[in-house]
Amino acid sequence: MGHRVGLFNYATQETGGRVDFDHYLLSDTLTAQARPLDTSALDAAIAHAESLDGRHYPADAWAAAQSALTAARSARAGHFGTQNQIDAPERALSYQLARLGVLAALPVTVTAQARCLGGKAYVAVRARNDSDGPVGVALETAYGSRSFAAVAPGASVYQSFNSRAVSVAAGTATVRVTGVVGGRDVTTVRTVQHPAATCGG
Repeated sequence: MGHRVGLFNYATQETGGRVDFDHYLLSDTLTAQARPLDTSALDAAIAHAESLDGRHYPADAWAAAQSALTAARSARAGHFGTQNQIDAPERALSYQLARLGVLAALPVTVTAQARCLGGKAYVAVRARNDSDGPVGVALETAYGSRSFAAVAPGASVYQSFNSRAVSVAAGTATVRVTGVVGGRDVTTVRTVQHPAATCGG
């Protein structure tokens, strides 16, 4: 029959008002079943949250996950009387971890310039791996593309693309970064503007 929740309001001053239930964090284990308490899922969620790097996630989502982690740690440090006291903070934290998994990105610094060399216009693109693990990087412009495998943390890759013309219009370069965040394969796409350039007389 599912879960049923009752709210009783005993007004002492005046009647009226309302209460909204946004969501429930309930255990699948009923207290009446008298099963042994199991903290394994909560422990796993805390351990996974502690292994993540905030640089890979948007600030607001990271803050929400850290708040859920703090609540889960606090609950774990206390005394449990029911399985729901374990499962509620675990599910709140797991929800935030799932959200981070969707929003995960690989930090990368990207620059693009237009320059002249030998009377021809070039578009030069540089990308630096700002994450703590190796990544694959693909540089793409209107004048060509190049890929690099296993770019080390803190390392940069660079390519100057020959337009084979004396000028280039202002445009964009695209950088695709692939790697692993929190045990998941992630691809992050960054687009950067480059200015126009005219070479020669």
